[in-house]
Amino acid sequence: MPCDPIRQPRAPWEILEMEEPAVELKAALEWRRICATFRRELQEVAASRSISDLLHLGAAGLARLGRRAAQISLPARDRVRLEDLRQRISAWLWAEPPGEAGAGRLLWQELHDFAHLLCRVRPRPEVKEHDRDLLAQARRELARARPGAQSLPPVVRVLLDGLYGLDDELDHLLERRRATPAELEPLLTRIEEELARPGETVH
Repeated sequence: MPCDPIRQPRAPWEILEMEEPAVELKAALEWRRICATFRRELQEVAASRSISDLLHLGAAGLARLGRRAAQISLPARDRVRLEDLRQRISAWLWAEPPGEAGAGRLLWQELHDFAHLLCRVRPRPEVKEHDRDLLAQARRELARARPGAQSLPPVVRVLLDGLYGLDDELDHLLERRRATPAELEPLLTRIEEELARPGETVH
């Protein structure tokens, strides 16, 4: 009776090649979440902090982004700009005598604009596929919700958490405790249509 051929273990590089797309997807989604959180932090504190406090927050946020930038292959020009802005903010913060307020405000405006730019990096094809799949699952779950429901099914919230940072309106809606299926459905339709357009970034 013939013996089954002996199965050879995969070489380490074959395992890495097999796992790499999933690793890249995870890194890209984490980058989107970090960027969106950073941008939200800047928006929330802008009216209540001094320029010095804002730039301290900004420098720390840019340092976090810089550590992640290589994982998602952020374009070199954006990595250079990120590090240059972080260094100029640090120089203003630790200048002796203290940096001029006008220069600080200009740095803050540049930081604010750059945070928006980073959030609009064109998504990888696998990220768009991931987003479309989650949207489709969420819409199927919404269709099962009882008519007139005044809260979202927990499974929908879990699914849409994977889209955090994709769309500002969706993020704001999900932060509300009493978001309803009727409010969410047209928003998901709009995002789904935008994702179908080539090269589209949703915000």
